[in-house]
Amino acid sequence: DFSLDLELGERGVIVNAIVTTREGSYKLNANACFDHDMRSAAADPRAAWEVLGGNPEIPDYWEVTTNNNDVELAWYVSDRAQGVYAEIVCTRAVHKNRFGRSRLNIQSVVETQPERPGFGFCVDGVISDKVGDTDDINRSHELHEKCTPENLPDVVVACKYLLNELCNPFTLDEYILYWCENADLSQVSITSRSECYANLTSGNNRERGRAWTSMVCEANGKHGNQLT
Repeated sequence: DFSLDLELGERGVIVNAIVTTREGSYKLNANACFDHDMRSAAADPRAAWEVLGGNPEIPDYWEVTTNNNDVELAWYVSDRAQGVYAEIVCTRAVHKNRFGRSRLNIQSVVETQPERPGFGFCVDGVISDKVGDTDDINRSHELHEKCTPENLPDVVVACKYLLNELCNPFTLDEYILYWCENADLSQVSITSRSECYANLTSGNNRERGRAWTSMVCEANGKHGNQLT
């Protein structure tokens, strides 16, 4: 089973993240993340992970990228078999060109194959109009739109769920272009497919993820169709 365990240091900051999947158990240390910074030509960022058990290397589909700024590094880790995805961000304070203490932030943990009872979009991925008056239906759509971005808070995670689990930061824009060119956008409040692409490729990862999932909900909420 997938697990993400955190080890806290001084003042409660996260210094280690231990990710366990069916393939093995691996630890990312905040300092090691920057010791093996991908922005250094000689660095191997995968060496930042310590192997605790299982396969001797981290899964080859785990990806790291700069997080749209000059400081942070974002690791996208997952257990594909269980449909669990997480984003771990390595960060540190910067003051007068000097770096502060390194730490980890957990940006998102998303389970795309939930095994919990109930019904509604957050469980079965289907948006259905409520039986009732227009106000009831509108409130239902508002709930779905709120639920979706909270469960898919990052644009890469949204891409994995909406299109293909192989989506990663390096292929993301290609998947967005494909979606904007092929999705039924007739009920979405945009004027063109080029506007769709522009909206989904601007802003930070969280803003882009919310824009995409909200656009999907807007279309599917009016059609009453499945998300994908």
